[in-house]
Amino acid sequence: MFEFAMITGLNITGDEATGDGTQRRNMLHDAYFEGQGTVLLTQPFDAIRRCDQMLDRLKLGLVYILESMVRCHHKKTTTDLFHLEIVDDIDRFNDYPWGWRCFEDTVYVFIRSHSKLKGAIRKYDTYGLPLTVQIWAYETVHLMGARFARRGETRCPRMHHWRASRSEGCST
Repeated sequence: MFEFAMITGLNITGDEATGDGTQRRNMLHDAYFEGQGTVLLTQPFDAIRRCDQMLDRLKLGLVYILESMVRCHHKKTTTDLFHLEIVDDIDRFNDYPWGWRCFEDTVYVFIRSHSKLKGAIRKYDTYGLPLTVQIWAYETVHLMGARFARRGETRCPRMHHWRASRSEGCST
């Protein structure tokens, strides 16, 4: 967990409660998704284009970045409605321990993938491999880092000093 937090720079401490059980009015959900039961990952991006309120665009953008880049969900995955609720209070959103949540997502992906047998060989499904794990691999498996990325100056969070190698056709 400590290495994960150092690599990402994401907060791992703070208010972890996802709510106190009371139903709150979710203004973004009501305004841009008409209270739909589920919101696909592509829908916040579409809502940004339709939105003329700059603050709502910011909030929808934060949810889209969180779901698609930080949590690395597939485009057919539903957006966690809690994210649409918490982003309504920017300070609460910024103080939330996203590092802890992303760490749990990463562990879940590897446990789920490892438990699936394909023939006699265990394989990992790394679709949507969180950027944190990619950077961690660069730092710990030096051959991988040398082949797929360039290391820049050392600074914290550590993910800031890695750049994709253009010659290998990779992008980060």
